[in-house]
Amino acid sequence: MEVDELKSHTLSQAPQQAVTERATSAQSSTGELPEALTTFPAYGDGEEILLVDEVDVFFGSDFYGQTHNQVAVLAFLEVQALLREIWKNRDNAANLRAFNQQVFEWKEFKALLQKFPDFSDMVKSEVTQMCADMKDHLETGNDYIFNGSKIGYKVMDGIAYDVVKGYKTAFAYLQEASKGHVDEAILQKVLALRIPCCRFSYANLGSSPKILGVSGTIEALGKYEWTVMQRFGISSYTLVPSVYGRNNFAFLNQAHGMPITISTDKDHSFDIFTQVTKKVQEDRAVIVFFRDVQQVIDFMQSTYYSKVVNKNALLPNLLDADKDWIAKKAATNRQVTFAPAIFGRGTDFCCFDEKLEQAGGVHIIQAFFSDDESEEVQIQGRTARQGKSGTYSIILADSEVKDLGLDPASLRNMQAQACYGALCQARERKRDRFVKEMEAKLKKANAFDSKSHAYLDALLAGDSCLATDRLKDLYRQLGRAGLRAAAAYHFVCCYDESGSMRGPPWQQLKAAHSAFMQKLQHQPSAKVSIVQFDCSSRTVLEFGDAAQAARTNLEGNWGGTCFEPALGEALRLMRAGSQKFLSLTPVLLFMSDGENIDGDCIQTITNMQREFPALVFHAVIFRKSDSARLRGMVGAASNGHFHISINGVQLVETFSSIASSLEYTGRVTSCTTSLAERERVAKRQLSKFVKQQVFPKLGPRSVRVFTERDEMASIPGTSPPLSYHTLVVNAGEPRSKSDPPGFVALSSLLAANVVTFGCWSVANGRENGQMRNTMLGHFLCSRSHLQKGRWHTLLTSCIFHQRPAHCIFNTCALWTVGRIAAEHLTNVELAGLFAACGLGSSTGHVLLHRRPVLGASGMLMGVFTTSSMLQPERRLSVVAPFEGWMPIADLTHLFVGVNCIGFALRRSPLFQHVAWAAHIAGAAAGYGVGWLSYFAGDKRFADPLAIHKKIARMMLDTTTSRAGRTATATDFPCRFMAIASGAFVLPEPAHPQSRRSLLTGALFAGLPIASLIDPEPAAARIVTLGLPCRCCERDWCATSCVEASDGFETKCNCHEFLSELVSSEQKVVSGGLYKLPADASRARLDAMDAGLGEEGWASQLGWKDANLLKWNPEDGSHLKVKTSTLDGAGEGLFTTEALPANTVLPPYQGKPLSIAEFRTMRGTRDMDYVWCPLREEGLFNFTDDQLVAAEKAGAATTFCIDGRETAEKNPTRYINAARSKEQCKKVNVKICEFGDVAYFRTTKDVKRGAELITDYGSEYWEDFEGC
Repeated sequence: MEVDELKSHTLSQAPQQAVTERATSAQSSTGELPEALTTFPAYGDGEEILLVDEVDVFFGSDFYGQTHNQVAVLAFLEVQALLREIWKNRDNAANLRAFNQQVFEWKEFKALLQKFPDFSDMVKSEVTQMCADMKDHLETGNDYIFNGSKIGYKVMDGIAYDVVKGYKTAFAYLQEASKGHVDEAILQKVLALRIPCCRFSYANLGSSPKILGVSGTIEALGKYEWTVMQRFGISSYTLVPSVYGRNNFAFLNQAHGMPITISTDKDHSFDIFTQVTKKVQEDRAVIVFFRDVQQVIDFMQSTYYSKVVNKNALLPNLLDADKDWIAKKAATNRQVTFAPAIFGRGTDFCCFDEKLEQAGGVHIIQAFFSDDESEEVQIQGRTARQGKSGTYSIILADSEVKDLGLDPASLRNMQAQACYGALCQARERKRDRFVKEMEAKLKKANAFDSKSHAYLDALLAGDSCLATDRLKDLYRQLGRAGLRAAAAYHFVCCYDESGSMRGPPWQQLKAAHSAFMQKLQHQPSAKVSIVQFDCSSRTVLEFGDAAQAARTNLEGNWGGTCFEPALGEALRLMRAGSQKFLSLTPVLLFMSDGENIDGDCIQTITNMQREFPALVFHAVIFRKSDSARLRGMVGAASNGHFHISINGVQLVETFSSIASSLEYTGRVTSCTTSLAERERVAKRQLSKFVKQQVFPKLGPRSVRVFTERDEMASIPGTSPPLSYHTLVVNAGEPRSKSDPPGFVALSSLLAANVVTFGCWSVANGRENGQMRNTMLGHFLCSRSHLQKGRWHTLLTSCIFHQRPAHCIFNTCALWTVGRIAAEHLTNVELAGLFAACGLGSSTGHVLLHRRPVLGASGMLMGVFTTSSMLQPERRLSVVAPFEGWMPIADLTHLFVGVNCIGFALRRSPLFQHVAWAAHIAGAAAGYGVGWLSYFAGDKRFADPLAIHKKIARMMLDTTTSRAGRTATATDFPCRFMAIASGAFVLPEPAHPQSRRSLLTGALFAGLPIASLIDPEPAAARIVTLGLPCRCCERDWCATSCVEASDGFETKCNCHEFLSELVSSEQKVVSGGLYKLPADASRARLDAMDAGLGEEGWASQLGWKDANLLKWNPEDGSHLKVKTSTLDGAGEGLFTTEALPANTVLPPYQGKPLSIAEFRTMRGTRDMDYVWCPLREEGLFNFTDDQLVAAEKAGAATTFCIDGRETAEKNPTRYINAARSKEQCKKVNVKICEFGDVAYFRTTKDVKRGAELITDYGSEYWEDFEGC
């Protein structure tokens, strides 16, 4: 093999080397990245070989699943000045939150902000991180090594001077500079802004065509490491024998000494000293390995270390020459060396002392138990090297044994061989948990790696706009301090331990607490404090993580019920948390089962909210239907949530939903848990799914939308238009490779049908009847065949057809319905389903009839019924004998009902040739599979009891569809026919087509329909929506809420509600609260979707015609633009006449933006005058690639309005916003939304000549949190 070029570097340097090579190659190219550079740099035209020494280290926790983190270093004078100022004021950083706010007011910070105006969020986040790193450095700043000119850190068994730990390294240089140790020239280089820009997964370094690795511990690798190597295609292994002959190493079989010692924690150091002394007295050399440097230092600080005569400590912070000298001296007579485990791999302790060899060689003591066997083998390999002699022993403390889940006393009574076996088994169990954590880390690392390469691609391609967007997206994902994506929470859980909670209620609380902590383990940065209270309070956990909180033993005191002590303790913990941790958002979870005796506590919550504006408050009433006291407390919090949990099951759901609302969104939005708001959550979730998943992949015109009652509503861009009810979209999510769909089993069954029919066609046409008789004997099922022992015919008869029409019909129907089951079941599961349904259908027929049975129709009925439980609302397109769509549950139960009728009439000449019993038995077998699977806990199957409840509701329901139509007498025969035929779920018979489908289906016995059904495309997404019927009851402005169970944020406006009410006749809704005049028309409301025309708001939309509560239109004649009263705000909008509260001002007008324009303007100052409706809010989270895909899919506009160039016809663009608490007192209007139109509404009576001022909320200003 000829090698053109060989480069050597450490694993930690490999990603940096790869990026450097890639950038160099890209710059030398013609401007386009070569294809080979999209994963790993290529060198010339030859293949690349990755050579790895100690290859098992690569698959360990230090690299596999970890990332190489790169930053963009920006060394500007403004950055240096700010870092120096932060260091100068370090004594003021005790309260980190307050210190951050001080820094944001400094002139140095403002100068830096002006340097990067387009990256203000990023700069603010980095400065927040600076403050956090400085405080961390002051508290734990002794972990660096200074060699006179450079700062270094311990890495593996050495010191790395090219490693930087955020801004802590910069503050370490400033600390050394304050001592006069660092020159100004060095400071100017190291004081820089460090923007995280890439994270490359070490696991992806193995993408080279050829990998060659060397290790001395291959045989000690675990199952997981072998699996990982197979992923990289490493399948060839070569074992090279030692040139030194027989190994003279002794462990469990050593002649003298204790191979394994189990010490008490108190005697651990003493037992190490005792064994060291004994071996030294034998003229041996001893090397003691501890788990880490801290354990070495702990032993050196003990009284026993000073009693060892000839000793050295091998530590990473020593100079290389000193480490080499200690390593060479370690294998000499009567020498003792103490070292951390990192020196147990690769360090050569060669023995050249003949006296030492005669005494037995080097003795290794391992003072801990390795987490993986390969590390243990490497440590053992520090003795008996190159054919020399050596021994090894383990000394473990009680606490380490207990961490492995073992009993120290039991191990002490075991022989060495049995004791070591028990330790190894415990290590394997611990390793299994480690594997799950490793896979989760790997998934996260690969996601970062993918985004990093995408950013690098754009950067090297010279697309600065795309690179900027991808950098910002990646930066948000990296979760730097100060970003919402990186939100961290301090959960203060206050649990009522009064006497009424004793017994089962307390056990139910503990179960809910356990579920809560299980959810929170997905948030590693979360801190948890637990307070238990009766008429006093006590803290049982302070600033623990979710795992610690889950292990905390909760036991009650069973006293009275007082809230104030618990709230006071919670406030103390919040204050301590805000000082100890950076940017922790406090979340107060307050649970009680009764009323307190110490007042309403409203003032306490108010004070708490004032001190912690970001406070999230969850109050839970347990075992009662309501609590006025807790509701009042929630009302005093700006972000309060009230929950009712009648029993333990609901309490678990409540606690889990609270955790989920933070887990998925990273933030909490104020919400009440009314039914209407939950319905709006579903609508928002659906809208996001269509925009983000369907449009970019399929395009608007390939989206097929269906409604629960076959009615269509209107959302532009879909075909047919989108409804407010059930939406089924032809877009599926990719399945896991470990759970493949069952299409192999389905295809095999269909092929068997075709093959057997072909064989029968050949056999039936021959004069020689031997083949014919053979098939009749082995592919027909009857009692006589079973009596002859031909039990296989119970299955073979299900794939046997004698007529072409019979075969084609059953094969097509199996393909149609079987595809639904194949999408949810594996090949083995689907094959088992086919067998169960086939056996059931054949058995049912044989028990009732003497004549033989053949055909797949019985099996088909079983697959039908099982599929209806897998996806009951999956729609099927019926093209003959009528056209329409029906859910599979409707058709399945319709077929079952018809077959029951056929079975009752089986003696009639018209029905006697159909195997009705086989059909019914097959359907029963399919139901049996579905029912057993569901009750066994298989969540893929729908709840059969829920289906029965739905048919019961349908039987009793005589009300109208959502349009308001009352059921007529003609509906009842149709409904009766549906019930009689066994149809559990049917569409509302709003159209003649629905009635015709039922009657025709009954007449055709369900069979002709099945042969011509085309199911909805694979993996359809189903979301059930509700009408936003309460959207406008409280306020005409858009409201926001978050659904606690799934964390999806939603907002609604009144357009949907009003659209439902418009008709040619007057309607009264919600007890007469809202009224629409007779001349109101849908066209006027639909005009919103078309944008604003030249005629203006009033004539185009007919908004003055709406005779609605709180709706007072103002045409703009009483408004005037002049200099604002707010400093620096420019011009403002003033009233020339007094305006009453709830006056609606003219709409915000301007030019509708295209998606291309939106993409260009996003993130710039040009967006200051752009308004986007709530339904387009998700656009701000789209990547550029998604926006481009939306353009190509036909989404021409965003419905965002750019008001920059509109002045005379757009007076409301001059409405300014409050930017301080003092200005908040002047707020008198709020921005609202009506369809695709924005307008302002007065919130109180406005005097003549007053300026109209609004509040932009907490997310608009960088230096103000809103009113």
